[in-house]
Amino acid sequence: MGNDIITGIIQKLRDTFGNETTIYVDEEKQELSEPCFFIRILTVSQDLVIRNRYRRVYSLDIEYHPEEREKIARELAEVADTLSMALEYIHIGDNLTRGSGIHYEVQDGVLHFFIDYDFFVFKVLDREEYMETLIQTGHLKE
Repeated sequence: MGNDIITGIIQKLRDTFGNETTIYVDEEKQELSEPCFFIRILTVSQDLVIRNRYRRVYSLDIEYHPEEREKIARELAEVADTLSMALEYIHIGDNLTRGSGIHYEVQDGVLHFFIDYDFFVFKVLDREEYMETLIQTGHLKE
Protein backbone atom coordinates (compact mmCIF):
# COMPACT_ATOMS: atom_id res chain seq x y z
CA MET A 1 0.00 0.00 0.00
CA GLY A 2 2.86 2.38 0.79
CA ASN A 3 4.27 1.89 -2.70
CA ASP A 4 0.88 2.75 -4.20
CA ILE A 5 0.83 6.03 -2.24
CA ILE A 6 4.34 6.93 -3.40
CA THR A 7 3.40 6.07 -6.99
CA GLY A 8 0.35 8.37 -6.72
CA ILE A 9 2.49 11.20 -5.34
CA ILE A 10 5.13 10.75 -8.05
CA GLN A 11 2.46 10.84 -10.75
CA LYS A 12 0.95 14.02 -9.28
CA LEU A 13 4.39 15.68 -9.00
CA ARG A 14 5.14 14.81 -12.62
CA ASP A 15 1.75 16.18 -13.74
CA THR A 16 2.33 19.39 -11.79
CA PHE A 17 6.05 20.09 -12.26
CA GLY A 18 6.76 18.23 -15.51
CA ASN A 19 8.32 14.92 -16.47
CA GLU A 20 11.84 16.32 -16.18
CA THR A 21 11.40 16.67 -12.41
CA THR A 22 13.93 14.61 -10.47
CA ILE A 23 12.27 12.57 -7.72
CA TYR A 24 14.09 10.43 -5.18
CA VAL A 25 12.42 7.82 -2.99
CA ASP A 26 14.05 6.47 0.19
CA GLU A 27 17.56 7.03 -1.11
CA GLU A 28 20.60 8.58 0.51
CA LYS A 29 20.77 12.33 0.14
CA GLN A 30 24.22 12.42 -1.40
CA GLU A 31 24.84 14.06 -4.74
CA LEU A 32 21.24 15.08 -5.46
CA SER A 33 20.46 16.56 -8.86
CA GLU A 34 18.81 19.83 -7.75
CA PRO A 35 16.09 21.02 -8.02
CA CYS A 36 14.49 17.80 -6.88
CA PHE A 37 11.95 16.16 -4.61
CA PHE A 38 12.74 13.55 -1.99
CA ILE A 39 9.78 11.41 -0.77
CA ARG A 40 9.93 9.54 2.52
CA ILE A 41 7.30 7.70 4.56
CA LEU A 42 7.77 8.83 8.16
CA THR A 43 5.24 6.76 10.08
CA VAL A 44 2.43 4.30 9.48
CA SER A 45 -0.27 3.68 12.06
CA GLN A 46 -3.19 1.27 12.06
CA ASP A 47 -6.22 1.08 14.33
CA LEU A 48 -8.95 -1.51 14.46
CA VAL A 49 -12.32 0.10 13.74
CA ILE A 50 -14.69 -2.86 13.74
CA ARG A 51 -14.27 -6.59 13.15
CA ASN A 52 -12.03 -6.78 10.06
CA ARG A 53 -11.97 -3.06 9.17
CA TYR A 54 -8.82 -1.07 9.99
CA ARG A 55 -7.99 2.63 9.62
CA ARG A 56 -4.43 3.06 8.35
CA VAL A 57 -2.60 6.41 8.27
CA TYR A 58 0.57 7.06 6.27
CA SER A 59 2.52 10.20 7.24
CA LEU A 60 4.93 11.45 4.60
CA ASP A 61 7.63 14.08 4.28
CA ILE A 62 8.14 15.43 0.77
CA GLU A 63 11.32 17.48 0.63
CA TYR A 64 12.02 20.04 -2.06
CA HIS A 65 15.66 20.94 -2.65
CA PRO A 66 15.94 24.16 -4.72
CA GLU A 67 18.65 24.61 -7.31
CA GLU A 68 20.04 27.86 -5.96
CA ARG A 69 20.46 28.67 -2.28
CA GLU A 70 20.07 32.44 -2.80
CA LYS A 71 16.66 34.13 -2.76
CA ILE A 72 14.91 30.84 -2.07
CA ALA A 73 12.19 32.10 0.28
CA ARG A 74 9.83 33.01 -2.56
CA GLU A 75 10.56 29.84 -4.51
CA LEU A 76 9.95 27.62 -1.49
CA ALA A 77 6.71 29.44 -0.62
CA GLU A 78 5.50 29.05 -4.20
CA VAL A 79 6.37 25.35 -4.31
CA ALA A 80 4.68 24.81 -0.92
CA ASP A 81 1.47 26.46 -2.16
CA THR A 82 1.55 24.40 -5.33
CA LEU A 83 2.08 21.17 -3.36
CA SER A 84 -0.78 22.05 -1.00
CA MET A 85 -3.22 22.18 -3.89
CA ALA A 86 -1.72 19.42 -6.05
CA LEU A 87 -1.33 16.74 -3.37
CA GLU A 88 -4.69 17.27 -1.68
CA TYR A 89 -6.07 14.45 -3.86
CA ILE A 90 -4.01 11.62 -5.36
CA HIS A 91 -4.91 8.37 -7.09
CA ILE A 92 -4.09 5.22 -5.16
CA GLY A 93 -4.86 2.45 -7.57
CA ASP A 94 -8.34 3.20 -8.88
CA ASN A 95 -9.35 5.26 -5.83
CA LEU A 96 -9.05 8.99 -5.28
CA THR A 97 -7.65 9.63 -1.78
CA ARG A 98 -7.57 12.93 0.09
CA GLY A 99 -4.55 14.10 2.04
CA SER A 100 -4.94 15.72 5.45
CA GLY A 101 -2.79 17.33 8.13
CA ILE A 102 -0.97 19.38 5.50
CA HIS A 103 1.78 21.63 6.84
CA TYR A 104 5.29 22.60 5.85
CA GLU A 105 8.45 24.15 7.21
CA VAL A 106 11.81 25.26 5.87
CA GLN A 107 14.98 23.86 7.44
CA ASP A 108 18.47 24.73 6.17
CA GLY A 109 17.09 25.97 2.85
CA VAL A 110 15.05 22.82 2.21
CA LEU A 111 11.25 22.70 2.12
CA HIS A 112 9.73 19.90 4.23
CA PHE A 113 6.12 19.33 3.15
CA PHE A 114 4.20 17.02 5.50
CA ILE A 115 0.97 15.27 4.57
CA ASP A 116 -1.08 12.31 5.85
CA TYR A 117 -3.11 9.87 3.75
CA ASP A 118 -5.59 7.79 5.67
CA PHE A 119 -8.01 5.15 4.47
CA PHE A 120 -9.68 1.93 5.48
CA VAL A 121 -8.29 -1.52 4.79
CA PHE A 122 -10.07 -4.81 5.20
CA LYS A 123 -8.53 -7.99 6.52
CA VAL A 124 -9.74 -11.13 4.78
CA LEU A 125 -11.24 -13.41 7.41
CA ASP A 126 -11.15 -17.18 7.24
CA ARG A 127 -14.52 -18.48 6.17
CA GLU A 128 -16.17 -20.72 8.67
CA GLU A 129 -17.81 -23.87 7.44
CA TYR A 130 -21.56 -23.85 7.40
CA MET A 131 -23.66 -26.64 8.81
CA GLU A 132 -24.06 -29.43 6.34
CA THR A 133 -27.76 -30.03 6.81
CA LEU A 134 -30.52 -28.79 9.01
CA ILE A 135 -33.72 -30.72 9.58
CA GLN A 136 -36.60 -28.68 10.86
CA THR A 137 -39.97 -30.08 11.78
CA GLY A 138 -43.13 -28.36 12.83
CA HIS A 139 -46.38 -29.44 14.49
CA LEU A 140 -49.69 -27.73 14.87
CA LYS A 141 -51.12 -27.59 18.34
CA GLU A 142 -54.88 -28.03 18.60
